[in-house]
Amino acid sequence: MLNEIPVSQDTFRVTLGPGDQWVFSPGTRPDFSGMGSYRLEAEVFAEGESFTGNNHLARLVTRYPFPDLGLIQESLEEENGVRAGAVVRAQNLGNVPVDSLIFGVWMDGIRQGAVTLYTPLDPGGNQRVTITLADSAGGHPGEGFHGFMIRSEIPDSVPGNDMITGVFCWQGTDVVRWETTGGLTVYPNPSAGEFHVKLDTPAGRSCRAELRDVRGLVGAVYVIGKGEDHLFIPPVHSPGFYLLGIPGLGVTLPLVVTR
Repeated sequence: MLNEIPVSQDTFRVTLGPGDQWVFSPGTRPDFSGMGSYRLEAEVFAEGESFTGNNHLARLVTRYPFPDLGLIQESLEEENGVRAGAVVRAQNLGNVPVDSLIFGVWMDGIRQGAVTLYTPLDPGGNQRVTITLADSAGGHPGEGFHGFMIRSEIPDSVPGNDMITGVFCWQGTDVVRWETTGGLTVYPNPSAGEFHVKLDTPAGRSCRAELRDVRGLVGAVYVIGKGEDHLFIPPVHSPGFYLLGIPGLGVTLPLVVTR
């Protein structure tokens, strides 16, 4: 019976000895093509039955019209002054496949936007994803602790398990660092957000210097002229992590702008 409506009745002729087992399937398969909950019941009657009551089986089968996406937070990724992200495991707990994942991100109660990941999830599947909470390229929050919420924005059949909340700490770095590599010395001025790059020896020819952000996009181009031994990077860049590349010298330097 399906939802107390008979759907199949079959007769099987078989001989079972004490302790024997037999597996059978009904001749008519129940129709679960619709959405919702179904109560599936089955009863077996045998000739000479001595015990009644243990020949009845009932199961609840549920089909959802939308996926049931569950979220579990695994860890936080924090790079001081650069980026903060949440490592999340998304699970498809329903019986409808998912073509892509869409997450809304809130920080301190204010919606920051949505993240779309073109990651298909079959029923029962799971995927580990990293969702950016804040970064210096998009404008960083104030220093200290910030509450966040990540919530799925695809239609969900079972609300409540598609959202996670937590707290992360954003901390800038104002530590003065001198870095020497490939014949170069970097003199940062964190309070002003500027840098001085000193060559150990004057350049034998003009060199092109490119400043790239974490996405690899060129934000500025500078030139070190022939015979020069100094490069000044003014405070015109947003706080964050940058790479200063000088192809002519075969050198790439990491720079952190804190303000």
